[in-house]
Order: sequence, then C-alpha cells, then structure tokens
Amino acid sequence: MRLDFGNWHLLVDDQGASIVRCQYRDDHVLWPQQYTYALGACAMKHRGGLHACVPNFGPPPEAYPALGPDKHGFMRNVLFHAIERVELEDCVVGRYKLERYEHPGFPWLMTITVVIRVFQNGFSYTVEIMNASGNPELMPVYPALHPYFAVPTGIVQQASVTLGEAVVPFERDEITRRGAFGPSACPVPAGMQLIPSLRLPGLGEVTMVTNQRCPFYVLWSDDPRYLCVEPVFAEYESFGKLNGLYLEQGETFTAELTVLLSPEH
Repeated sequence: MRLDFGNWHLLVDDQGASIVRCQYRDDHVLWPQQYTYALGACAMKHRGGLHACVPNFGPPPEAYPALGPDKHGFMRNVLFHAIERVELEDCVVGRYKLERYEHPGFPWLMTITVVIRVFQNGFSYTVEIMNASGNPELMPVYPALHPYFAVPTGIVQQASVTLGEAVVPFERDEITRRGAFGPSACPVPAGMQLIPSLRLPGLGEVTMVTNQRCPFYVLWSDDPRYLCVEPVFAEYESFGKLNGLYLEQGETFTAELTVLLSPEH
C-alpha cells in the first residue's frame, strides 16, 4: 500500500504490515527494507524499514522455545489483510488487520490491528494487540517497535541521539571495531517519559513520541547506513515473568510511535 501526503512517501508491505520505504522528498527517513550484508557479515540479514515486535522483543525466552529461533516475534513474518486506505484533508490513513491468528508455539489467539497515518510533518505507526483466545490464562506480551533510521552517507558531521539529558553520538567506527554500535538497553527513570530525538546531518532532526511511557529504549546498529532507536513497551526482559505485561481475554494493548521531522532544507 502506498501512502503519500505532501512531501512524504511511504510504502507498506502486507507481510507484517511493515513500513518498507519512507521518504521525505527524495531523502530516505527510514533505511529501505531489504536483505543485505551488514558490515563484516557472512550471511544476508533482513534489515530496514519499521516493523513491530510482537509478541516478543528480542529472542524468545526459555518458557516459550516453540516460538522459534527468530528474534523480535512472529508478527513481521505473517501476512496481514489490508483493510482500507483513506485520504483525509490533513492526512492519509492505511489500516491492516490480522484476525485471530494462532501460532503453533504460542497457545493464545491474537487479533492485531495496524494503523499508519501520514501527515504534514511526519507519520505515526500504531499497533493494537488483542487477546482473542479462549485460553483462560493471561497472555504475555513484550511489544516493541523497530525503526531503522537512514544515516546519510558522505557527510562529515556525526549523527547523534538525544535521550533525556544524554547525547549519544553515532560512532560508526565502533561497528568496524566490534561489529555493532550501541549502548544497547537505555533504561528510563521510573515515572519519566522520554521523547528521544535524532540529529541526522543532511536530513534534519527527527523526534520520536510514544503514546505511553516506555521503560527502556534500545540503541543499535550493525551497519553505518542505519541507526535503530527502538522503544520497548514493557520492563526489561520481562516476557512471561512476574513483572511482565499480560492481557486478559478480550483485553487490548496499544503501542504507538509518532515520528516528526524538522528538515534542514
């Protein structure tokens, strides 16, 4: 599905209801989704765009080994149904739905709705997760959103991320030295909701706003061409644990990320 509004051009794939391409004018805001060799890698990896991590962020825990070896949940590998594309005066909206999906390694049915809105100065990506199961046990979820922001090449100035009062420069040389960049998990103090921002030389400043507090963010990259700033909507490594997030039958959880751009030109 194409979602064009003003200077914004987004392409959304039915697989995972993921954003695979996002441009402002001719500049990539998200690195285009593709299979590629990350720096120094021996095998091709699936990188880029923006996808949701559902039901789990990171590798599956020992309690649910049948979820498979893939990181970041099964949602991004499942075909969604494109419900509608609506053009409004101030935005364009795309809606996707996965109805009562059952994964062989996860004993709950899930209904997942994705809404993407594109407006004058940015876009939003919303995932609504519902426990649609007859299973009386609470359904554990550990959701996150995984954007790959494009880092312009050939520019001397350094990209950086601001998290609260901390400014983290994007050390491209760190990828060469140890194969990856990132302080990894960046915890958010209790009771505080951060609004991270990225300085991307040649493009501008990107601000990330979530619909609720995220206990931590993950900063990561394995290639100088992109930088991931990933909001996680549950406590660190809490999937299936006492301090984790659980949904009752019929209960929903909504994770939303709004990306705003102040362009340099």
